[in-house]
Amino acid sequence: MAEGQALTEEAVQAGLAEIRLPGDAAGGFGSELAAGAGIGLALGLCFAVALRPVLRRRPRPAPAPSFAQRLAAAEALPAAAREVALLRLWREADPAGFAAHRGDLYLPGGMPQGLAERLRAHG
Repeated sequence: MAEGQALTEEAVQAGLAEIRLPGDAAGGFGSELAAGAGIGLALGLCFAVALRPVLRRRPRPAPAPSFAQRLAAAEALPAAAREVALLRLWREADPAGFAAHRGDLYLPGGMPQGLAERLRAHG
């Protein structure tokens, strides 16, 4: 090509298509194999990092305590907190009975006697 002439797109593409290392270049097949393995490992690492949040094991929630365990825990509380916890357990165990005595709960001495024993018999 003479100096001063503009290159055509076809000439540039033809020149780029032939850019290759000679077969007897340093490293040869071994270096190409190492480069391919390195690129593969790098891509594998990128995929592993990207998929880690999706594939990690999620901790299983602890099983919910049984009714008897919650009743025992409620009985271990101080007096005021124990009454509230027992009333919540009563509402869960016997909704109809709780609803029937709901208005009496706010009166002095409205806490049913033997509620813990009745709940223990239920659960």
